[in-house]
Amino acid sequence: MNKLALRVDIQFTREILEKYMNPISMGHEILNSTGICLDSRSIQKGDLFFALKAARDGHEFVQNALLKGASGVVVEKPSGASKEIVVHDTLEALHQLARSYRDQWGKTVIGISGSNGKTTTKEIIQVLLGNDAFSTPGTWNNHLGIPLSLFLLRDKHQFAIIEMGINQFGDLKGYCSYAKPDVGVLTVIGQSHLMNLKNQAGVAKAKQELFQALPSNGTAVILLDDPYICEMISSLSCRIVKVSLHKQADVWIRDVQGDLITVAYGDETIRAPFNLKGEHNLSNLVCAMGVAYSLGVSSKVVEQAVPKIQPLEMRMQELSTKDGVSLIVDCYNANPTSTRAGLSMVSALQGRKIAFLGDMLELGVESSKIHMDVGKYLGGCDLDHVFLMGQFAQDYYQGALLGGLRESQLTILDERANALQKIRAHLQRGDILYVKGSRGMKLEELIAPLL
Repeated sequence: MNKLALRVDIQFTREILEKYMNPISMGHEILNSTGICLDSRSIQKGDLFFALKAARDGHEFVQNALLKGASGVVVEKPSGASKEIVVHDTLEALHQLARSYRDQWGKTVIGISGSNGKTTTKEIIQVLLGNDAFSTPGTWNNHLGIPLSLFLLRDKHQFAIIEMGINQFGDLKGYCSYAKPDVGVLTVIGQSHLMNLKNQAGVAKAKQELFQALPSNGTAVILLDDPYICEMISSLSCRIVKVSLHKQADVWIRDVQGDLITVAYGDETIRAPFNLKGEHNLSNLVCAMGVAYSLGVSSKVVEQAVPKIQPLEMRMQELSTKDGVSLIVDCYNANPTSTRAGLSMVSALQGRKIAFLGDMLELGVESSKIHMDVGKYLGGCDLDHVFLMGQFAQDYYQGALLGGLRESQLTILDERANALQKIRAHLQRGDILYVKGSRGMKLEELIAPLL
């Protein structure tokens, strides 16, 4: 999740809290709350503080929360304080409260997951649906961010677009138990979070939990270009909307001429400029348009909205350096699927192209092999030079040599301190520098002085 404070403004009466959370006991001084807070450092007067067990046990900060003016504290360990709500499980109580609030709101929830492209697809859907839609802030896409997002829903919102990220089996099933999506879309099944999911088939099994949670009158948006997603069709009992880049479907790309795209949208045709680069972003677009189609959004509204879609920060973000180099920053995160997609897009550009690649993290015991495989893929890319940094730089390097790159085209950056100096010495005015790596590599901080 990003740096958003783990709190939201939301009013709950004592009676509603008691009804929705069904506590073991409730202190006699519990007042109406004006916010929900999960981090005592962000407490505001009137907040209800949930003492969650994480890296630190939230019960250690209960007194601090009360001193800051919390209206009440939700705890598992009772102390007899007059502002305690005692429950069996504080996290489950948070989810139960979010579930009840979502039910009371009662409108359409769209659940989005996938190995990559989730946030971009979420933002595209937001543009297509307009001001009637709410979407999860930043990357509030886990067991804490999703319930907080639900508390931000208001009567003016007709749709809630909820991004759902996972690390292990059961995550999506859990999210769906309180977000209760009516529409589900999976962007792609790739090699991500393999430490827990083992392989791509495991990723597919975990992601399928989203579709399994849809009601019989719900809708699954199916990307026909992904074989793992296509295999899920036979198990679905809900409505299906099919989308594709190349195959005839409910929504599919008929033609691409530069930035101008032609899309079949049901029986109608949409033509509009699209500002995001790369085939993977066209895939994100058709997934988002499939959601709009499932909700009955007219082709005219979609056609007018598509030109308003803009790139997100650190996701194929195009910038210019002080020295006239075109910088493509794609280092919000990385896995093999998104890295190959980015390299493919950059290869198609005109000019001298340099790639700066950091580690792809959370790939488990196959990490070395996977980096070597993507290294081999580099051999088929039109790149003038590749800089490599991180624990798996040597695997990238060996794979690239096997793929056909020459040693003179490869540089391993052993020290972060002088990495930028070596890259800068290689760059010329007019070059294209593509930067890709996982969030933990923080490559955007390293290349920031170029701007």
